[in-house]
Order: sequence, then C-alpha cells, then structure tokens
Amino acid sequence: PVNLLTTQIPSIVRALHKQLKEKSVKTRQGCFHLLLELVAVLPGALSDHISAIVPGIQFSLGDKSSTSNMKIDTLAFLGCILAQHPPKVFHPHIHVLVPPVVTAVGDPFYKITSEALMVTQQLVKVIRPHGVPASEFEFRPYVKDIYQCTLVRLKAADIDQEVKERAISCMGQILCSLGDELSQQLPQCLPIFLDRLRNEITRLTTVKAYSLIAGSPLRIDLYTILGDSMPILASFLRKNQRALKLSTLTTLNVLVTNYGHLLSQENISGVLTEVPPLISESDLHISQLSLTLLTSVAKIHKDSMAQACTSTLPAIMVLIRSPLLQGGALNATLTLLTELVTSGIKGMGFKDLFQEIQANPKRQYLLLHSLKEVISCEAGSPTGVEALRPFISSIWTLLFSHCESTEEGTRNVVAECLGKLTLVDPLHLLPQLKDYLNSDSAFARSTVVTAVKFTISDHPQPIDSQLRGCIGDFLRTVQDPDLNVRRVALVTFNSAAHNKPSLIRDLLEQILPRLYNETKVRKELIREVEMGPFKHTVDDGLDIRKAAFECMYTLLDTCLDRLDIFEFLSHVEDGLKDHYDIKMLTFLMLVRLSSLCPNAILQRVDILVEPLRATLQTKVKANSVKQEFEKQDELKRSALRAVAALLSIPDSDKSPLLSEFLAQIKSSPELSAMFDSIQRDAGSAESMDTS
Repeated sequence: PVNLLTTQIPSIVRALHKQLKEKSVKTRQGCFHLLLELVAVLPGALSDHISAIVPGIQFSLGDKSSTSNMKIDTLAFLGCILAQHPPKVFHPHIHVLVPPVVTAVGDPFYKITSEALMVTQQLVKVIRPHGVPASEFEFRPYVKDIYQCTLVRLKAADIDQEVKERAISCMGQILCSLGDELSQQLPQCLPIFLDRLRNEITRLTTVKAYSLIAGSPLRIDLYTILGDSMPILASFLRKNQRALKLSTLTTLNVLVTNYGHLLSQENISGVLTEVPPLISESDLHISQLSLTLLTSVAKIHKDSMAQACTSTLPAIMVLIRSPLLQGGALNATLTLLTELVTSGIKGMGFKDLFQEIQANPKRQYLLLHSLKEVISCEAGSPTGVEALRPFISSIWTLLFSHCESTEEGTRNVVAECLGKLTLVDPLHLLPQLKDYLNSDSAFARSTVVTAVKFTISDHPQPIDSQLRGCIGDFLRTVQDPDLNVRRVALVTFNSAAHNKPSLIRDLLEQILPRLYNETKVRKELIREVEMGPFKHTVDDGLDIRKAAFECMYTLLDTCLDRLDIFEFLSHVEDGLKDHYDIKMLTFLMLVRLSSLCPNAILQRVDILVEPLRATLQTKVKANSVKQEFEKQDELKRSALRAVAALLSIPDSDKSPLLSEFLAQIKSSPELSAMFDSIQRDAGSAESMDTS
C-alpha cells in the first residue's frame, strides 16, 4: 500500500494545486488536512513538490477572506512540512514564506500567534541548519525581521500563557541558530530570559530554551546573565518538580561544559551543594544526569569538585551498593569515578590506594582487589605498562608483605597481583618469585606457587620461554611438607596442563608419581569434630584429592600419549569408591576413557563394575534432607552414564559381569527409567553431531 501511495503522490499534488487557491475555505482546509495525513504516513514525500504547494500556503496566509481557523490549519501544515523535509527544498521559497509568517506572529488572535511562533522556530532551523556551510543559503536578510517579531512577543507580559512559552522557545532557537548575527541585540534580549527564569509559570520552558542557547555551536556570549542564572538554576534542583529538575540538570551540564571557564567557584559550589540529595536509587534518571554534571565539573573545575567530594562521594557509594543500579546510571557512575581518579583529586590517586593498603588492615582484602584491577588494567597496553613501571618495585614489596596473611582470600588476591605484575617484567620478577620457594613460611610458598598460575594463559606470551625453564621448580612443591602448598601446586599444574600443556609434558615422568600419590585417602587426615551432641567426620585430605583427580581429567585431553593408561586406571578405580565429588569426576573420566582407550577399559571392565554397582545400590536414609536425595540421584545418573559408555565399547557384551549388571539395572523400575532416559539423550546428541 505504501508503494502504491508513493506512485500516486504527483497526481495528488497536481489535483490539489488548483484547489489550494479556491475561495472556499472548507476546500482549502480539506486539502491541508489531506496533505498532513500524507506527510504523517510518508515523511519527506513532498520534497519534489514544494514549489507546487507554497503558492497555496502563501494564498491562505495572505488572503483577507481566510478565517482564523484557515490560517491556523495552514500554519500547522507549514510547521509540519518544515520539520519533515530537508531544509534545502525550502530555500528557493524562503523569501515567500517568511513575510506572511512574520505577519502571523503579530496577529491579534493568540492562537494564530502561537502557531506562527512554532512555525518561526522551524523556519529558523531551515534557513540555517546546523552543520551546513553558510554559503549554501543566504539567511542574513531574514534575521532581523524574525528576531524583531519574536522579541515583541517575548517582552509582552499581558499575553496568553501559551504564546509566552512559545515565544521563549522560539527566541531560544533564534539565538541558538542565529546568535552570531545578533551580538548587538544580546544585552537587550538575554535579561528577559533571566526574568522568565524567575517566574514560576515560565521557568521550565525558559530552562529548556537556555539549554538550547548554551549548547549552540556558535558559542553565544552569555556573560550578561551567566553568573546571575547559576543560583536560580541551582535553586530549581530543590523544587519538587521532576521535569524541572531533569531540564535544569541538562542545562547546568551544558553550561559547565561550554562556559565552565567563565563560571566562578562560588557559582559551581552553589550548584554542587544541591546535587548529593539527587543521587539516589529512587530515581536513576535524575541520578544519571546528576553524575554526568559532576563529571563535567570534575573536568573543568577540579578545585570545586575536590571540595565537594566529601558530600557527593557518600551519596555515590550508597548508590553503588544498590542492586537497582544499571544502564545509563551505572555508566555515568563509572565515568565519574574514572574522571575523579584521572583528574588527580587528593585521595583518589594510586599513591593514596597504596597508603590505604598499608594503613587500613580491616579493608585490606578490598583494597588489594582494587590494586589487582589497577595492575590488570595498566598491564593491558604498552602505555599502561610504562605508567606502571616506576611503581613495580614498591608494589612488589607491598605484596610480599601480605603474602603470609592468615586469610586465604587475601593471599589469593596477592597471588593474582604478583602473577599479573610478573607478566609486566618477567625477566626480573620471575626469578624473585622463584626465590620465595625457599621461604620458611608455608603461606608464602603457597602464594608464589599460586602466583605462577596467573602467568599461564592459552595464548603465547613473552614469559613462556622463561617459564618453561623454571616451572619444574614451582611444581616440585607437590612434595612440599605442607598440605595446602601441595594442593595449590596441583591447581597450578592443572592450569598449565589445560592452557599450555607444552610447559609440563617433559616433566610428567617426575610429577605423575607424586600426583597419583595424592589420590589416596589418608587416615591421618581424617578427624572427628563434635558439634553439640553429634559427631561430624572431617576429611582434610579431600580438597587435595579433588585437585589431583581434576589434574588427571585434564591430562586425558592434553597429554594422553604420555600416560601409562593401566596405571592411570588403577587410580581411577580407587576414585570410584571415594567421596561424592571424586566419584562424579571419575565417572566423567570413565566416559572419556571409553571413547579414548576402549581396549584398555575392556580389559578392566569386570573390576569397574563393582564400584558402579555399589553406587547404584546405595540408599539415602529416610530422614535425610532433600539435598541428600538430590545428590544421590545425580550420582546414580552419572554412574549410569558411565555404564552406558562402557556398553558402547565393541565386544563389551561379552563380559558376563557387565551383562549381569545391565540385567540388574533393567530389573529396577527406577534405574531402568533413568538408564533409558540417559540412552535417549546420548542417542539424540550423537544424531545431532552426525547431522
């Protein structure tokens, strides 16, 4: 339908061309209503036909027999097409359009005046559009008439409220677009805006117009009202009128951005006093504009912002903690905080963070996290690395002063900082990290071994060649006397095996026996803890066994060719009888091994059946909590996946034990239903892979 309508436009305009000059007012009104509908459906559709329509507009505005409603309809149509079409299509007709519009602004009937002011505002945008060279159209002959007719309405106090507001908006557009041609008139015109700002009825419209003028690329000279307007605008931030607050914040931001160098510290301070109460989760839009204003102040008036930080930062910190903070308000918060840090305001710099870490033990963990973010951010670019370089030595010393912290969380953050810092200067820092392996403190040893984990990634890095030469020293800690050091050594080994297996492939002969050794359950690490009338068993060796089995799982993917698969399987068999978490891991290993080494699995299948059977026969006590039932259910599902994997091996059905086990599963309604579901899922996954 739209395409059909587009093809009809020339015919429609030709038909209306004569009708627009008819004496019948109703006919002409009908024509304009039709054209309005056309433009609403197809914006810009009349671009090629303006010359055919302008005579009709001129006729209806100039004809003495035209009624007020006719003129209002004509002006409404003219305002609409001016807004909906490119300015250049009107330039040949401006000399015809301006005089009747200027006359209409002076019309005694307020509705015609109001509509004419709206059209004038659009005309101003058309005769001098922003971003278009002045040479494209000679607009200067029309400036004086447009300005004078609007000024008369702007100055009038005894006129309709709608005319007042439209006169303010229109003059705002005139000064925004033509202000450089009206420099002599500004001292007369701008004080009127100041008066309108003080008027409760016109202040909102005036604030919007003021924002338009202040945002003009012509940089209009606002000196005559700038200082006096700031306290008035600041007072609006206290008013219980949301629209006024929003417009005022936008205007203040434009003024600070474009005229900040002309504003006194007193002007800025008066505004900043009103901002903190506006920063709240109850209105994120107002908060966003308030934060944007503060960012502009921080860029241009650093001294004023430094003084205001004591009142604004608490409000910002409350907002940051809000779960509602998101989108534009979150981005504005981050931009402001970035600007506060980069502007060098006292208490916001890197040295201040450094001092805080040393002086504030209670907040050490969070402050170290901040230091980690600084290191990560700076290490990501050559310029950042150079900025960080002068501080490396002092950061290094500071981090090692905390590497023996009793808090594991703190040590982990310190380790990450050390690892990321080592990447900046591996030649000097990696040997220093290695020296700490001889420390008497187990905490220090575990921290440096963890730090190495953060130097390993899955892409090539300058540190790789050095790391290859000394990673064996770090991984030798898998035989450290301290349990936690051995655990973090295995975690680091797992990271290397996963991300960069070439680092550890040649070390497997020495490391694997120690790795397998850590898969065993040690009775000396199991203790009983009394909790009231109950006794609870704690296995201190569980975490290190989990770490060991995780390493084994990773090695299946990256170093299978370096493994003695039968020795590997013997430890997997032990894991099948271990704790819940380790059983889950070993079931996954069985699934992988069934596809990677089916012949080896087939030789051990009878030994594997018994622990799988034991898992499926385990029953949870009737009085257990819901989570225990869910855990056991998931354990059974994992065991059945392992059984399905074993059955997928060719000739596995020749094992009497496995066949008998399968029959046992099928005889249980619960296990049979589970097993059928798992096999269906496996079948659909395979069909998706092949497709």
